[in-house]
Amino acid sequence: MPTDPIDEQILAKVAARLNTITTGATYFYTPGEVARDWKNWDEVKRFPFYGVIEGRRTRTIDTYTKIDVQLTVTIVGWVRHDAQRRTVLNRAIADVIRAIYNDESWDGLALITKVTEIATDEAAVVAKPHAYFEVTLQIEYQLDRTAV
Repeated sequence: MPTDPIDEQILAKVAARLNTITTGATYFYTPGEVARDWKNWDEVKRFPFYGVIEGRRTRTIDTYTKIDVQLTVTIVGWVRHDAQRRTVLNRAIADVIRAIYNDESWDGLALITKVTEIATDEAAVVAKPHAYFEVTLQIEYQLDRTAV
């Protein structure tokens, strides 16, 4: 069987890292569910929910044999709380960012990871008592020209 592309290996590591978050001195919440896809709030079994989604990939030639790759990854999240959903939302975002920077090389697969954007549902009334966020990452790594 062939080896998974580096992108898929990195995405699997992102999901695995989110699964290691545990309530305690560093993190506010233990994830209720982590998936490699997006879910609507009514599909989530336990909160907070984190979904890992691949996005745009750019590949620029670095040398005759190497390519620089920028992989965009979006971590979507749903939280649920009756009274403090905005506070819970911001704490869940903080948990995700702390976990990302725990090892931004993803066990040596990447050169650097940057959080480039954080977006929320801006307190949409229609989702109460749920709240939604997206944390967008740019993960940079280098490949041989013939690698995937």
